[in-house]
Amino acid sequence: MKFVRRNELTPDIRAQIAIQAYLAYLNKDFWGTISWLARKHYVSRQFIYLLIWGLKDIFEQTEVKVKDELKEHNQVFHSLLMITLKLQGTCSIGDISQILKTLNIPANSTGYISQKIKEFAVAIPKNTTSHPDCNAIVISADETFAGSKPILIIIDAKSHFILKAVMARDRKGHTWYNLFEELKNEGYPIHYVVKDQGSGLENGAKLAELLEQLDLMHLLKPLLPFLYRFAHQAYGAITEEVERQRVFNNARSEANLKKRLDQYEKAVRTADDLIYRYDAYDYLWAELIRAFNPFNADGSLRQRSPVESDVATILELMESEIDNTKLKDVIKNFRKSVNAYWGYFDRLEVIVKNLSRDIPEDILRELCLAWQCDKKSRAVKNYARKKALLKQAEEHLFLAACLQLPEYEAVKQKVFDELEANVRSSSPLESINSLIRDHLNSCRDQLTQELLDMIVYFINHKIVSTGPYKGTSACQRFTGKKEKGNYAEQILKFWQDKQDENVA
Repeated sequence: MKFVRRNELTPDIRAQIAIQAYLAYLNKDFWGTISWLARKHYVSRQFIYLLIWGLKDIFEQTEVKVKDELKEHNQVFHSLLMITLKLQGTCSIGDISQILKTLNIPANSTGYISQKIKEFAVAIPKNTTSHPDCNAIVISADETFAGSKPILIIIDAKSHFILKAVMARDRKGHTWYNLFEELKNEGYPIHYVVKDQGSGLENGAKLAELLEQLDLMHLLKPLLPFLYRFAHQAYGAITEEVERQRVFNNARSEANLKKRLDQYEKAVRTADDLIYRYDAYDYLWAELIRAFNPFNADGSLRQRSPVESDVATILELMESEIDNTKLKDVIKNFRKSVNAYWGYFDRLEVIVKNLSRDIPEDILRELCLAWQCDKKSRAVKNYARKKALLKQAEEHLFLAACLQLPEYEAVKQKVFDELEANVRSSSPLESINSLIRDHLNSCRDQLTQELLDMIVYFINHKIVSTGPYKGTSACQRFTGKKEKGNYAEQILKFWQDKQDENVA
């Protein structure tokens, strides 16, 4: 029979016939429908069956594609969830397994999760970033411990980007020296290193011929316990005085009254002496902290020589006014250590001198005081004190802005950046050590160098949600380049690229 194409059966009509017949096929009630459609449109049943099979192939192929895409999406979600729980949630492998089981997510065994975490860690490439310019960087170095194994950490002190985090055999001078030399070979010119008084780190810095800046917190830390110790002893003496007075009031005989009176008077003298000692030390301690301020109350720069003289005077008063052998030993060590700190004031003098060439003195002083108050507010834990310091900073900024300097915002940012670059504290590194220790606790003594690298990558690329660095990561501050996706997506991308290489 000759085939004749019927023009009145337009593509739309053919599509309607196919859809009606396919729906009847899905509902298992297509025998009567096929006959009805054949009579209605004057077509053969075979023609309708051909339309059904064609539409069936299309939908089945689409269904398979959707299932494949959904399966791939689920695998990506599963991987991102494991990475996030491990790094952001600091969960152990066992905790991740329990969370996945609670959410009824498959592939939740500890063995599978452990293997995947290891694959993610191994896939992260080494040295994924580089410093954008050849300017010398300031580094801060310290160590923490995974059980008995030392982890040596070096960061860029300005951006807080972790340059090195190594599980080492020891923390001796040559071990630190090798790390410093590795940084130099990788193209990082080092201006100076901010550090504590650890002998191994000190020897390593000297072997590498690096300038040293003693961390102010570690310098003052040995003197702080005496403040609490003297306060505790003074309160104890006051309590004893009250008790001796109560016992004296309860005495009846003349002999007992005389005895109890002697005890009470002795307790009064002891309490007076210990209260005086505490008050004297509290005052001298506050003056010692104030002596290390970079700027005076009027915003003028504090020169190194007067600061050295003030610190020496305060230490002499501590020794003369407070008779305590342990305190004198600590002061003796303090005098030896403080010499490694004065480079801060030498660099600060150069910075302020350079800034004063382009900025009027009144404005520069107010901006310096604003920076000093803002800097102190970050280190203060007391909320009321923090708010007071921030308010003072705002007042100094307001006074500086009142002088209507052209391009004031750019000038303010330049002053803050220059002063911030003169680093004297390793407190950011202490915070990073705390973060790493949280992860070490979740590793259950099963830390490897690859897993440590993964933790470091997370800390470097995590976007900060609060504080002065809000909205940036350490890597972004170090390189000047914005993050491409979050840390979990980046790690998963490294893993997928490595899988593709293995297949190829």
